[in-house]
Amino acid sequence: EFSDKVESYRLQLSEKQNPLNAALTVCVNLLNDNDTINAVIPELISIIKGGIGLNSINSACKILIDLAKRKNLQRILRAHSKKAMNSLLAQVVNTSSPHLKNMYSQVIAYWFGFAKKKYVENTVALIDKLYFNDETNGGINDDDKRILSGIITFNIAKYSLDRISKYNQIISLAFVASNDINEDCSSYWNKVITEFGGKQMSLRSNLEIVIELIIKAFNDTIYKKKETAIISIKDLCELYGDNLDSKSLNILLNEIVLKSLPGKIWEGKIKLFETLISITKYCKSYLSKDDELKNDIIKSLLNEVKRKNKQQIEFKIAAINCLADVVINLDVCIMDEAIPTFRQYVFDENIFNNNDNKYFELLSCSMKSIGNIWNGDKMVQNKYLSWIINDCYIDHLNKTNWMVQLSIYKSMQPFFDKFDLNILMDKESLLLMYKLIETAIMEIGLNNLKFTAIRYESLIALYTLLTRMKTNKTEIDKDFMNRIKSKIDEMASNDNKPIVVQQAIKIQKEIFLQ
Repeated sequence: EFSDKVESYRLQLSEKQNPLNAALTVCVNLLNDNDTINAVIPELISIIKGGIGLNSINSACKILIDLAKRKNLQRILRAHSKKAMNSLLAQVVNTSSPHLKNMYSQVIAYWFGFAKKKYVENTVALIDKLYFNDETNGGINDDDKRILSGIITFNIAKYSLDRISKYNQIISLAFVASNDINEDCSSYWNKVITEFGGKQMSLRSNLEIVIELIIKAFNDTIYKKKETAIISIKDLCELYGDNLDSKSLNILLNEIVLKSLPGKIWEGKIKLFETLISITKYCKSYLSKDDELKNDIIKSLLNEVKRKNKQQIEFKIAAINCLADVVINLDVCIMDEAIPTFRQYVFDENIFNNNDNKYFELLSCSMKSIGNIWNGDKMVQNKYLSWIINDCYIDHLNKTNWMVQLSIYKSMQPFFDKFDLNILMDKESLLLMYKLIETAIMEIGLNNLKFTAIRYESLIALYTLLTRMKTNKTEIDKDFMNRIKSKIDEMASNDNKPIVVQQAIKIQKEIFLQ
């Protein structure tokens, strides 16, 4: 960036102080016959190939651009497209000057519109080669080469859009490269996408090529490209949704996402979970018809929850969060598979040091996920009711920090929302629910004077359960309800936090006064 500014300053200073620049402009305007142009073009190309003198090269490029802008000269210039394009393509790759990279790209862009087909296709091939860097297999300066591919393509799309739009390979590459994790690279390619009319236009009739390029990027040895491929799948599914055909979805899911979850963890691999969430959210119509594929997704995620290596805890947390979202998106019941896995590989304190903040973070996300995955019929829910109330909620409220406690109360909200109230017809189950309300919510949650958020989330959890019980006309012991009312009245009158008071008043009005 600094060298680019220095070069720009040098050129600006030269243009202001050199009286020959004005004369040069006049001379260029006089170039309009075959013989003169045929004599001048080789000289300009020679200056560019020589690579000596920033001002001279810059002037030569400007002349080539000025001539290319004149429609009446393009037929004559076309005869020189071989030497001009070959020289420019060689120089744009080899120069270390940021200014000249951009200048050469502009000349290429203007000449691209009328150059012979062979040299246009050479340019297209170079763009692809720079992005995927086939020769070095993603070696040194890979970022710079991908950025350069974007600079060249952006200039071509800006000045020769009609011609570049005929090359589906470039349009498809634009979709993938616009998701590049290098911000400079993705910025140029997003500008290209805009010139093409947006991502939807880029995907139209090009889906097969886009998928081929996503697979190619993912199979690259450079992990940045793998991450770009993963983000592209997410982007593709969000744009196409249920319109994505089953063949394409199967390829993306099985060949990349699910196949890549196990094994070595690399930077950016965590994006697989974000992509899986998007796939199950936007392509659910197809997935809902394929039980085998749904089972493969759940099984893969549960295997990631089983990771024991402490260094992989971030990946394990992402897998647990993803599992909860996927269950919601697919509307499946996985209690019999998930809860034994959580009990063995998350809530077993021997796996991690239970005083470690990362372990508390793991517990927090696990608590929220347990609430989100809670569903199924009465038999399934009844099987795990004692565990979730005693071992999961109450036990951990008594021995963890505020972060986990807050997650427990947030977990109770979806748990209460999806809880089968018919279970409470059984006296033992009803007493368990009373215990949860009295111990976890009233004694621990609502009495936590240190953390406002815990009191507030406790009230929301209580409101969720009481609202459902009232709507369902579930019978509740009157003395027990009076104790709840007394506590709510106390909080509505005495709590010093408005947000807590408002929620307590809401319970008063909607549960006890109606």
